[in-house]
Amino acid sequence: MFVNISLQDLLFSNLLVLGTILISLMFSKKFYWKILWGALRTFAQLIIVGYILKYVFQYNTWWMSLLVLLIMHIAAGFICIDSLGLSYKRFDFLFAAFISLTIAMTTTFIITNIFIIHFKPWYRADYLIPLSGMVIGNSINAITLYHKNVINSIKERKSFVQSLISLGIKGTTAIYEFTSEGFKTGIMPTINAMLMIGIVKLPGMVTGQIIGGANVTQAVYYQIVIMFMIAFATSISMVIFRILHGKLIFDKHSFFKDKII
Repeated sequence: MFVNISLQDLLFSNLLVLGTILISLMFSKKFYWKILWGALRTFAQLIIVGYILKYVFQYNTWWMSLLVLLIMHIAAGFICIDSLGLSYKRFDFLFAAFISLTIAMTTTFIITNIFIIHFKPWYRADYLIPLSGMVIGNSINAITLYHKNVINSIKERKSFVQSLISLGIKGTTAIYEFTSEGFKTGIMPTINAMLMIGIVKLPGMVTGQIIGGANVTQAVYYQIVIMFMIAFATSISMVIFRILHGKLIFDKHSFFKDKII
């Protein structure tokens, strides 16, 4: 039997946040505000999104679904920029993240809808939007880890890269080793999640469906598909981002752009 959470129960959940803040004060007196800000954003964003999706699911039109996805992708681009510690004015990075996420998600959902889940119509909001959120969120993490790993590697061995470029090797070729390591770093959290799933933890999709009264076997099947979707989407997003990333690091003559390195 499904157990409802009342507004009062939801407010009492803030006791968990308070406990987290108190524990964090044992280690740092300056970190608590990040936890508080994260909790406030979680509460506000999910409440707002919940009310919006209620109407999106009810009317279920193609333009509403695409509008929500567009907003999600734009927000994801800005979140990615923020995670990289870059200025919001860096529209080149914003564009690279947006294009990478869009291509990855579109490709993943075309394959998934044709061969696996078969939800109809293709813009069915109660499938398209929640699944997209999982895919986009993990792809953001992958792109962020990829960028940080590549940039740190270049900074540590900048003279080596410059020496290769001076020999006539193209910049993107000179850092191929770094981009390969960046890809491994970016996809490792997904691989770790795949290794732990079912043994160490039950993911949100399985837990949510089981609590909601869904068939356990179907919940497990859906989670397997979602994990494979995430792995594929994170891989595609990093491949696209790698292509665009090279243009952000080097100019057309393979010289480093000073504002990046």
